[in-house]
Amino acid sequence: MRVYIASPFFSPEQLDYVKAIEATLDEFKIDYFSPRNEGVIKEMSDSDKLKNAKRMYLKNVAELIACNITLVNLDWKDTGTIFELGYAARLKEEIYNPDKTRKIVTFTTIEKPVNLMLKYCIDIHAENYKYLGSILEEISEGELTTTKNNLRIDE
Repeated sequence: MRVYIASPFFSPEQLDYVKAIEATLDEFKIDYFSPRNEGVIKEMSDSDKLKNAKRMYLKNVAELIACNITLVNLDWKDTGTIFELGYAARLKEEIYNPDKTRKIVTFTTIEKPVNLMLKYCIDIHAENYKYLGSILEEISEGELTTTKNNLRIDE
């Protein structure tokens, strides 16, 4: 299994969460792709942005396709993360996922239910960051058996 980390990493707090996720994936010896390792656009000069933006976009899309689990941080309304979640949801459809191996796992750092549009495309939602470790442990064991039956919808 290979995990794609969909999360913003533009503030110190966001970066800390991504680094914690990466460390946990490393601890469980789970292969992953973290877009932040391709570069951070906001830290680039204008010429570097022109030179690297499309390459970074294409690499991220290629990795979304290559990874069979998309791990999504829902704490911030980051448009890039929202795009990645939507792309992963499309990849889960039968035509692209006949063996049903693609999964979407979302999490928040606080107890927060999911939006109606997410309930039917995600497989697991950890309403609190502390539950993410047990989900990642399942992934490291080669199984993702937790069900989404307990998902709560925003009302």
